[in-house]
Amino acid sequence: MKMQQFANEKEYNTQIINGFKNGDEPEIIIVVDKLLTGFDAPRNTILYLDKQLKEHSLLQAIARVNRVFEGKDFGYIIDYYGNLGNLDNALSTYSGLDEFDDEDLVGTLTNVKEEIEKLAERHTQLWDIFKGITNKLDLEPYERLLRPKDIRDSFYERLSVYVRTLKIALSTVDYVEKTEKEIIDRYTEDARFFLKLRVSVKSRYSDGIDYRQYETQIQKLINTHVTSDEVIQLTNQVNIFDKDAFAQEVEQHASPAARADLIASRTAKTINEKMGEDVIYKKFSKMLEEVIEQYTNRRITDAEYLKRVTDIMEVVRDKKYDGTPTELVNNENAQAFYRQSKEILKEFVTEKLAQVPVELGLNIEKIIKANIVVDWKMKQDTINKMKQEIDDMIYDLQDKYDIQIESKQLNDIIDKSIEIAKNRYE
Repeated sequence: MKMQQFANEKEYNTQIINGFKNGDEPEIIIVVDKLLTGFDAPRNTILYLDKQLKEHSLLQAIARVNRVFEGKDFGYIIDYYGNLGNLDNALSTYSGLDEFDDEDLVGTLTNVKEEIEKLAERHTQLWDIFKGITNKLDLEPYERLLRPKDIRDSFYERLSVYVRTLKIALSTVDYVEKTEKEIIDRYTEDARFFLKLRVSVKSRYSDGIDYRQYETQIQKLINTHVTSDEVIQLTNQVNIFDKDAFAQEVEQHASPAARADLIASRTAKTINEKMGEDVIYKKFSKMLEEVIEQYTNRRITDAEYLKRVTDIMEVVRDKKYDGTPTELVNNENAQAFYRQSKEILKEFVTEKLAQVPVELGLNIEKIIKANIVVDWKMKQDTINKMKQEIDDMIYDLQDKYDIQIESKQLNDIIDKSIEIAKNRYE
Protein backbone atom coordinates (compact mmCIF):
# COMPACT_ATOMS: atom_id res chain seq x y z
CA MET A 1 0.00 0.00 0.00
CA LYS A 2 1.60 3.26 -1.14
CA MET A 3 0.78 6.76 0.10
CA GLN A 4 0.39 7.94 -3.50
CA GLN A 5 -2.79 5.85 -3.74
CA PHE A 6 -4.53 8.16 -1.28
CA ALA A 7 -5.63 11.75 -1.31
CA ASN A 8 -3.46 12.74 1.63
CA GLU A 9 -1.33 11.38 4.48
CA LYS A 10 -4.24 11.39 6.93
CA GLU A 11 -6.33 9.09 4.72
CA TYR A 12 -3.30 6.84 4.19
CA ASN A 13 -2.71 6.56 7.94
CA THR A 14 -6.39 5.81 8.55
CA GLN A 15 -6.37 2.93 6.05
CA ILE A 16 -3.15 1.49 7.50
CA ILE A 17 -4.49 1.61 11.05
CA ASN A 18 -7.86 0.10 10.10
CA GLY A 19 -6.13 -2.73 8.27
CA PHE A 20 -3.94 -3.45 11.28
CA LYS A 21 -6.85 -3.37 13.72
CA ASN A 22 -9.43 -5.27 11.68
CA GLY A 23 -7.73 -7.07 8.78
CA ASP A 24 -4.82 -9.37 8.04
CA GLU A 25 -2.44 -6.72 6.79
CA PRO A 26 -0.25 -5.04 7.77
CA GLU A 27 1.01 -7.44 10.44
CA ILE A 28 3.32 -4.84 11.96
CA ILE A 29 3.30 -1.04 12.24
CA ILE A 30 6.45 0.99 12.93
CA VAL A 31 5.70 4.35 14.53
CA VAL A 32 7.62 7.25 16.05
CA ASP A 33 5.75 9.21 18.72
CA LYS A 34 2.37 8.01 17.43
CA LEU A 35 -0.59 5.89 18.52
CA LEU A 36 0.11 6.22 22.25
CA THR A 37 -3.39 7.56 22.88
CA GLY A 38 -6.72 6.84 21.25
CA PHE A 39 -5.41 3.68 19.58
CA ASP A 40 -7.32 0.60 20.69
CA ALA A 41 -6.46 -2.61 18.82
CA PRO A 42 -7.20 -5.59 21.10
CA ARG A 43 -5.59 -8.05 18.65
CA ASN A 44 -2.27 -6.22 19.00
CA THR A 45 -0.07 -8.70 20.85
CA ILE A 46 3.58 -7.57 20.63
CA LEU A 47 5.11 -4.18 21.35
CA TYR A 48 8.74 -3.49 20.32
CA LEU A 49 10.47 -0.64 22.17
CA ASP A 50 13.70 0.84 20.83
CA LYS A 51 13.73 4.20 22.59
CA GLN A 52 13.48 5.46 26.11
CA LEU A 53 10.00 6.06 27.45
CA LYS A 54 9.14 7.29 30.92
CA GLU A 55 6.20 7.54 33.28
CA HIS A 56 2.95 8.39 31.59
CA SER A 57 4.20 7.76 28.01
CA LEU A 58 5.60 4.35 28.97
CA LEU A 59 2.34 3.26 30.57
CA GLN A 60 0.39 4.43 27.53
CA ALA A 61 2.69 2.46 25.24
CA ILE A 62 2.39 -0.72 27.31
CA ALA A 63 -1.40 -0.35 27.36
CA ARG A 64 -1.43 -0.92 23.59
CA VAL A 65 -0.95 -4.68 24.16
CA ASN A 66 -2.89 -5.24 27.38
CA ARG A 67 -6.33 -5.62 25.80
CA VAL A 68 -8.24 -8.92 26.02
CA PHE A 69 -8.68 -10.72 22.70
CA GLU A 70 -9.73 -14.26 21.71
CA GLY A 71 -6.70 -16.55 21.46
CA LYS A 72 -4.46 -13.98 23.15
CA ASP A 73 -3.07 -14.98 26.52
CA PHE A 74 -0.49 -12.27 27.06
CA GLY A 75 0.69 -9.01 25.62
CA TYR A 76 4.40 -9.24 24.84
CA ILE A 77 6.92 -6.41 25.23
CA ILE A 78 10.24 -6.71 23.40
CA ASP A 79 12.39 -4.04 25.02
CA TYR A 80 15.58 -3.18 23.07
CA TYR A 81 16.31 -0.07 25.09
CA GLY A 82 15.96 -1.17 28.73
CA ASN A 83 12.78 0.43 30.02
CA LEU A 84 12.06 -2.03 32.84
CA GLY A 85 13.45 0.25 35.53
CA ASN A 86 11.41 3.10 34.13
CA LEU A 87 8.31 0.90 34.17
CA ASP A 88 8.72 0.00 37.84
CA ASN A 89 9.04 3.70 38.63
CA ALA A 90 6.03 4.57 36.46
CA LEU A 91 3.83 1.96 38.13
CA SER A 92 4.73 3.23 41.59
CA THR A 93 4.40 6.96 40.89
CA TYR A 94 1.62 7.34 38.29
CA SER A 95 -1.28 9.19 39.92
CA GLY A 96 -3.85 7.05 38.09
CA LEU A 97 -2.68 4.07 40.13
CA ASP A 98 -2.97 5.73 43.53
CA GLU A 99 -5.87 3.50 44.52
CA PHE A 100 -3.67 0.39 44.23
CA ASP A 101 -1.20 -0.82 46.83
CA ASP A 102 2.27 -1.80 45.66
CA GLU A 103 1.37 -5.46 46.21
CA ASP A 104 -1.56 -5.09 43.82
CA LEU A 105 0.82 -4.17 41.03
CA VAL A 106 3.06 -7.18 41.52
CA GLY A 107 2.75 -9.45 38.47
CA THR A 108 1.77 -6.64 36.13
CA LEU A 109 4.90 -7.53 34.18
CA THR A 110 6.03 -11.16 33.93
CA ASN A 111 9.34 -12.25 32.47
CA VAL A 112 8.74 -14.85 29.77
CA LYS A 113 11.48 -16.95 31.38
CA GLU A 114 9.15 -17.59 34.32
CA GLU A 115 6.53 -19.04 31.98
CA ILE A 116 9.08 -21.08 30.06
CA GLU A 117 10.32 -22.63 33.30
CA LYS A 118 6.88 -24.23 33.67
CA LEU A 119 7.12 -26.02 30.31
CA ALA A 120 8.71 -29.24 31.58
CA GLU A 121 6.16 -29.57 34.39
CA ARG A 122 3.23 -28.98 32.04
CA HIS A 123 4.64 -31.52 29.61
CA THR A 124 4.78 -34.08 32.44
CA GLN A 125 1.26 -33.23 33.61
CA LEU A 126 -0.06 -33.88 30.11
CA TRP A 127 1.63 -37.27 29.85
CA ASP A 128 0.44 -38.23 33.35
CA ILE A 129 -3.08 -38.66 31.97
CA PHE A 130 -1.81 -41.54 29.82
CA LYS A 131 0.76 -43.10 32.14
CA GLY A 132 -1.08 -46.46 32.14
CA ILE A 133 -0.80 -46.88 28.37
CA THR A 134 1.90 -49.29 27.25
CA ASN A 135 1.68 -48.97 23.46
CA LYS A 136 2.60 -45.32 23.04
CA LEU A 137 2.40 -45.36 19.24
CA ASP A 138 -1.22 -46.49 18.82
CA LEU A 139 -3.92 -43.80 19.07
CA GLU A 140 -6.69 -46.27 19.90
CA PRO A 141 -5.80 -46.87 23.60
CA TYR A 142 -5.46 -43.12 24.09
CA GLU A 143 -8.90 -42.53 22.61
CA ARG A 144 -10.45 -45.30 24.69
CA LEU A 145 -8.92 -43.88 27.85
CA LEU A 146 -10.49 -40.52 27.02
CA ARG A 147 -14.02 -41.95 26.78
CA PRO A 148 -15.16 -40.40 30.13
CA LYS A 149 -15.95 -36.72 29.62
CA ASP A 150 -14.17 -35.57 32.78
CA ILE A 151 -10.91 -37.16 31.60
CA ARG A 152 -11.33 -35.61 28.14
CA ASP A 153 -11.92 -32.18 29.67
CA SER A 154 -8.75 -32.55 31.76
CA PHE A 155 -6.83 -33.56 28.63
CA TYR A 156 -8.13 -30.59 26.62
CA GLU A 157 -7.21 -28.16 29.40
CA ARG A 158 -3.72 -29.57 30.04
CA LEU A 159 -2.97 -29.67 26.33
CA SER A 160 -4.10 -26.08 25.91
CA VAL A 161 -1.87 -24.90 28.75
CA TYR A 162 1.10 -26.93 27.47
CA VAL A 163 0.78 -25.70 23.89
CA ARG A 164 0.48 -22.07 24.97
CA THR A 165 3.64 -22.42 27.08
CA LEU A 166 5.46 -24.14 24.22
CA LYS A 167 4.43 -21.32 21.93
CA ILE A 168 6.06 -18.81 24.24
CA ALA A 169 9.21 -20.92 24.48
CA LEU A 170 9.60 -21.42 20.74
CA SER A 171 9.05 -17.71 20.18
CA THR A 172 11.99 -16.87 22.42
CA VAL A 173 15.42 -16.76 20.79
CA ASP A 174 17.20 -17.32 24.11
CA TYR A 175 15.28 -20.56 24.76
CA VAL A 176 15.77 -21.95 21.25
CA GLU A 177 19.50 -21.18 21.23
CA LYS A 178 20.23 -22.56 24.71
CA THR A 179 18.00 -25.66 24.67
CA GLU A 180 19.19 -28.98 23.26
CA LYS A 181 17.65 -29.82 19.91
CA GLU A 182 16.54 -33.25 21.23
CA ILE A 183 14.45 -31.55 23.92
CA ILE A 184 12.84 -29.12 21.48
CA ASP A 185 12.13 -31.99 19.08
CA ARG A 186 10.50 -34.06 21.83
CA TYR A 187 8.32 -31.18 23.03
CA THR A 188 7.22 -30.23 19.51
CA GLU A 189 6.63 -33.82 18.40
CA ASP A 190 4.54 -34.44 21.52
CA ALA A 191 2.54 -31.29 20.82
CA ARG A 192 1.96 -32.52 17.28
CA PHE A 193 0.89 -35.95 18.52
CA PHE A 194 -1.52 -34.65 21.16
CA LEU A 195 -3.05 -32.04 18.85
CA LYS A 196 -3.71 -34.81 16.35
CA LEU A 197 -5.16 -36.95 19.15
CA ARG A 198 -7.38 -34.08 20.26
CA VAL A 199 -8.89 -33.64 16.80
CA SER A 200 -9.53 -37.40 16.54
CA VAL A 201 -11.08 -37.55 20.01
CA LYS A 202 -13.28 -34.51 19.41
CA SER A 203 -14.58 -36.16 16.27
CA ARG A 204 -15.03 -39.57 17.89
CA TYR A 205 -17.00 -38.25 20.86
CA SER A 206 -18.56 -35.29 19.01
CA ASP A 207 -17.12 -32.65 21.30
CA GLY A 208 -17.16 -29.15 19.91
CA ILE A 209 -14.19 -28.14 17.79
CA ASP A 210 -12.76 -24.74 18.64
CA TYR A 211 -10.45 -22.93 16.28
CA ARG A 212 -8.19 -21.30 18.85
CA GLN A 213 -5.79 -18.82 17.40
CA TYR A 214 -2.80 -20.41 19.13
CA GLU A 215 -3.20 -23.62 17.11
CA THR A 216 -2.30 -21.89 13.86
CA GLN A 217 0.58 -20.13 15.54
CA ILE A 218 1.96 -23.26 17.19
CA GLN A 219 1.68 -25.15 13.91
CA LYS A 220 3.91 -22.57 12.23
CA LEU A 221 6.39 -22.74 15.09
CA ILE A 222 6.47 -26.53 15.19
CA ASN A 223 7.00 -26.71 11.44
CA THR A 224 9.94 -24.36 11.88
CA HIS A 225 11.64 -26.74 14.29
CA VAL A 226 10.48 -30.18 13.13
CA THR A 227 10.04 -31.22 9.50
CA SER A 228 7.06 -33.56 9.13
CA ASP A 229 3.40 -33.61 8.15
CA GLU A 230 0.92 -31.00 9.23
CA VAL A 231 0.15 -30.81 12.93
CA ILE A 232 -3.58 -31.13 12.59
CA GLN A 233 -6.34 -30.84 10.07
CA LEU A 234 -9.47 -29.30 11.50
CA THR A 235 -12.73 -30.10 9.73
CA ASN A 236 -16.29 -29.25 10.58
CA GLN A 237 -18.26 -32.04 12.19
CA VAL A 238 -20.94 -33.43 9.90
CA ASN A 239 -24.45 -34.27 11.08
CA ILE A 240 -25.86 -37.73 10.44
CA PHE A 241 -28.36 -36.48 7.85
CA ASP A 242 -25.57 -35.63 5.42
CA LYS A 243 -25.08 -39.31 4.59
CA ASP A 244 -22.15 -39.16 2.18
CA ALA A 245 -20.13 -36.61 4.16
CA PHE A 246 -20.80 -38.38 7.44
CA ALA A 247 -19.78 -41.72 5.92
CA GLN A 248 -16.47 -40.12 4.90
CA GLU A 249 -15.93 -38.85 8.43
CA VAL A 250 -16.63 -42.31 9.84
CA GLU A 251 -14.12 -43.81 7.40
CA GLN A 252 -11.40 -41.63 8.88
CA HIS A 253 -11.53 -43.74 12.03
CA ALA A 254 -9.82 -47.08 11.65
CA SER A 255 -11.22 -49.30 14.41
CA PRO A 256 -14.82 -50.56 14.72
CA ALA A 257 -14.96 -49.15 18.25
CA ALA A 258 -13.90 -45.68 17.10
CA ARG A 259 -16.45 -45.71 14.30
CA ALA A 260 -19.15 -46.87 16.69
CA ASP A 261 -18.29 -44.14 19.21
CA LEU A 262 -18.47 -41.52 16.47
CA ILE A 263 -21.84 -42.78 15.25
CA ALA A 264 -23.17 -43.07 18.81
CA SER A 265 -22.01 -39.62 19.89
CA ARG A 266 -23.20 -37.87 16.74
CA THR A 267 -26.57 -39.68 16.91
CA ALA A 268 -26.90 -38.70 20.57
CA LYS A 269 -26.19 -35.10 19.63
CA THR A 270 -28.90 -35.22 16.96
CA ILE A 271 -31.36 -36.77 19.39
CA ASN A 272 -30.70 -34.06 21.99
CA GLU A 273 -31.15 -31.33 19.39
CA LYS A 274 -34.49 -32.80 18.28
CA MET A 275 -35.81 -33.86 21.67
CA GLY A 276 -38.30 -31.00 21.74
CA GLU A 277 -39.72 -31.91 18.33
CA ASP A 278 -41.08 -35.35 19.08
CA VAL A 279 -41.46 -37.60 22.12
CA ILE A 280 -40.11 -40.47 20.01
CA TYR A 281 -36.58 -39.14 20.54
CA LYS A 282 -36.80 -40.07 24.22
CA LYS A 283 -37.24 -43.66 23.11
CA PHE A 284 -34.26 -43.40 20.76
CA SER A 285 -32.17 -41.85 23.52
CA LYS A 286 -32.96 -44.72 25.86
CA MET A 287 -32.15 -47.28 23.16
CA LEU A 288 -28.79 -45.64 22.52
CA GLU A 289 -27.95 -45.35 26.22
CA GLU A 290 -28.66 -49.06 26.71
CA VAL A 291 -26.32 -50.05 23.87
CA ILE A 292 -23.55 -47.76 25.13
CA GLU A 293 -23.97 -49.13 28.65
CA GLN A 294 -23.75 -52.71 27.37
CA TYR A 295 -20.59 -51.92 25.45
CA THR A 296 -19.00 -50.02 28.34
CA ASN A 297 -19.56 -53.07 30.55
CA ARG A 298 -18.12 -55.30 27.80
CA ARG A 299 -21.32 -57.29 27.35
CA ILE A 300 -21.17 -56.83 23.57
CA THR A 301 -18.24 -56.85 21.15
CA ASP A 302 -16.88 -53.94 19.15
CA ALA A 303 -18.52 -55.33 16.01
CA GLU A 304 -21.91 -55.73 17.70
CA TYR A 305 -21.61 -52.24 19.18
CA LEU A 306 -20.97 -50.80 15.72
CA LYS A 307 -23.90 -52.69 14.16
CA ARG A 308 -26.40 -51.68 16.83
CA VAL A 309 -25.54 -47.98 16.97
CA THR A 310 -25.62 -47.90 13.17
CA ASP A 311 -29.12 -49.40 13.24
CA ILE A 312 -30.26 -46.76 15.72
CA MET A 313 -28.70 -43.99 13.64
CA GLU A 314 -30.54 -45.19 10.54
CA VAL A 315 -33.84 -45.25 12.40
CA VAL A 316 -33.28 -41.69 13.61
CA ARG A 317 -31.98 -40.46 10.28
CA ASP A 318 -34.48 -42.14 8.01
CA LYS A 319 -37.45 -41.70 10.35
CA LYS A 320 -38.37 -45.39 10.20
CA TYR A 321 -40.76 -45.36 13.14
CA ASP A 322 -42.56 -48.64 13.73
CA GLY A 323 -46.28 -48.54 14.36
CA THR A 324 -47.09 -45.26 12.65
CA PRO A 325 -50.78 -45.26 11.66
CA THR A 326 -51.46 -45.24 7.94
CA GLU A 327 -53.24 -41.87 8.08
CA LEU A 328 -50.06 -40.23 9.42
CA VAL A 329 -47.38 -41.84 7.28
CA ASN A 330 -46.74 -38.80 5.08
CA ASN A 331 -47.31 -36.17 7.77
CA GLU A 332 -44.35 -35.90 10.13
CA ASN A 333 -45.76 -32.98 12.10
CA ALA A 334 -49.02 -34.81 12.75
CA GLN A 335 -46.99 -37.85 13.79
CA ALA A 336 -45.25 -35.78 16.46
CA PHE A 337 -48.55 -34.51 17.89
CA TYR A 338 -49.98 -38.05 17.69
CA ARG A 339 -47.10 -39.59 19.64
CA GLN A 340 -47.21 -36.88 22.27
CA SER A 341 -50.96 -37.29 22.73
CA LYS A 342 -50.65 -41.07 22.84
CA GLU A 343 -47.96 -40.79 25.52
CA ILE A 344 -50.12 -38.52 27.68
CA LEU A 345 -53.19 -40.74 27.23
CA LYS A 346 -51.34 -44.09 27.43
CA GLU A 347 -53.34 -45.31 30.46
CA PHE A 348 -56.57 -44.12 28.94
CA VAL A 349 -56.46 -45.20 25.30
CA THR A 350 -57.61 -48.78 24.79
CA GLU A 351 -57.55 -50.66 21.52
CA LYS A 352 -61.11 -49.55 21.02
CA LEU A 353 -60.06 -45.91 21.37
CA ALA A 354 -56.80 -46.17 19.39
CA GLN A 355 -58.12 -43.68 16.85
CA VAL A 356 -58.33 -40.89 19.44
CA PRO A 357 -54.61 -39.90 19.43
CA VAL A 358 -54.58 -40.30 15.63
CA GLU A 359 -57.34 -37.72 15.27
CA LEU A 360 -55.68 -35.53 17.87
CA GLY A 361 -52.46 -35.56 15.86
CA LEU A 362 -54.17 -34.70 12.59
CA ASN A 363 -56.40 -32.00 14.07
CA ILE A 364 -53.69 -30.32 16.12
CA GLU A 365 -51.47 -30.18 13.04
CA LYS A 366 -54.27 -28.47 11.07
CA ILE A 367 -54.93 -25.94 13.84
CA ILE A 368 -51.26 -25.02 14.26
CA LYS A 369 -50.71 -24.74 10.51
CA ALA A 370 -53.80 -22.58 10.02
CA ASN A 371 -52.75 -20.06 12.69
CA ILE A 372 -49.08 -19.61 11.85
CA VAL A 373 -48.13 -16.03 11.02
CA VAL A 374 -44.82 -14.19 10.85
CA ASP A 375 -43.07 -14.24 14.25
CA TRP A 376 -45.97 -16.20 15.72
CA LYS A 377 -43.81 -17.57 18.55
CA MET A 378 -43.46 -14.03 19.91
CA LYS A 379 -47.20 -13.28 19.68
CA GLN A 380 -49.08 -14.46 22.73
CA ASP A 381 -52.46 -13.69 21.15
CA THR A 382 -51.71 -16.14 18.34
CA ILE A 383 -50.57 -18.81 20.80
CA ASN A 384 -53.66 -18.30 22.94
CA LYS A 385 -55.85 -18.69 19.85
CA MET A 386 -54.09 -21.98 19.00
CA LYS A 387 -54.62 -23.24 22.55
CA GLN A 388 -58.29 -22.31 22.54
CA GLU A 389 -58.94 -24.03 19.22
CA ILE A 390 -57.13 -27.19 20.38
CA ASP A 391 -59.18 -27.12 23.58
CA ASP A 392 -62.44 -26.81 21.62
CA MET A 393 -61.39 -29.61 19.28
CA ILE A 394 -60.65 -31.96 22.19
CA TYR A 395 -64.07 -31.31 23.72
CA ASP A 396 -65.68 -32.13 20.37
CA LEU A 397 -63.61 -35.32 20.20
CA GLN A 398 -64.80 -36.34 23.66
CA ASP A 399 -68.41 -36.02 22.53
CA LYS A 400 -67.68 -37.99 19.36
CA TYR A 401 -66.18 -40.95 21.25
CA ASP A 402 -68.24 -40.52 24.42
CA ILE A 403 -65.15 -40.24 26.61
CA GLN A 404 -63.93 -37.93 29.38
CA ILE A 405 -60.31 -36.74 29.32
CA GLU A 406 -59.08 -35.45 32.67
CA SER A 407 -58.34 -31.75 32.95
CA LYS A 408 -54.62 -32.30 33.64
CA GLN A 409 -54.23 -34.54 30.62
CA LEU A 410 -56.12 -32.08 28.43
CA ASN A 411 -53.87 -29.19 29.52
CA ASP A 412 -50.77 -31.33 29.00
CA ILE A 413 -51.81 -32.11 25.43
CA ILE A 414 -52.37 -28.43 24.71
CA ASP A 415 -49.19 -27.12 26.34
CA LYS A 416 -46.88 -29.79 24.96
CA SER A 417 -48.39 -29.46 21.50
CA ILE A 418 -47.45 -25.77 21.53
CA GLU A 419 -43.90 -26.71 22.65
CA ILE A 420 -43.60 -29.17 19.79
CA ALA A 421 -44.93 -26.60 17.35
CA LYS A 422 -42.32 -24.06 18.46
CA ASN A 423 -39.59 -26.59 17.73
CA ARG A 424 -40.97 -27.81 14.41
CA TYR A 425 -42.44 -24.69 12.76
CA GLU A 426 -40.80 -21.42 11.80
